[in-house]
Amino acid sequence: MLTTLLLTTFLSLGAVSALEAGCRWADGVPEYSIPERNNKKITGKVTEDQCKAACEGETDFTYPRNKDECPFVKIPGTYLPGRNLFFMKNVSPEDCIARCKSETTFHCRTIDYHRANRNCNLAIADRNDVVLTVHAGLDHYERTCDRKIF
Repeated sequence: MLTTLLLTTFLSLGAVSALEAGCRWADGVPEYSIPERNNKKITGKVTEDQCKAACEGETDFTYPRNKDECPFVKIPGTYLPGRNLFFMKNVSPEDCIARCKSETTFHCRTIDYHRANRNCNLAIADRNDVVLTVHAGLDHYERTCDRKIF
């Protein structure tokens, strides 16, 4: 059974917790929900230095540290109906994503891109809010980050 927390150190990569029965490290970004896949645990008796070294050497965490690093996932042949907050004409998907990332009037989460006419819509909603609709000529792009990072 794990005993009380002995130490928490915030590093550039995350937080290290040394425990008598092992250690655990996780992200130190405030107000960000850490998915279970982004936590690691070392079992057995380890020192603070061993735990810190393991954390600093970790390359397997898959989350961004701020909203500008949030990658977009493409969901071809779909769009998010009725939630558009901004419209752009004659742009590339990359231009539309860049605008979404730089938007200051709302927290842009997704874009819908019409391939034939090169138009796109920016929205605050995502698949958690509205069910995607199938449309062969449109592609939906969505940030992969947890909403709490915004």
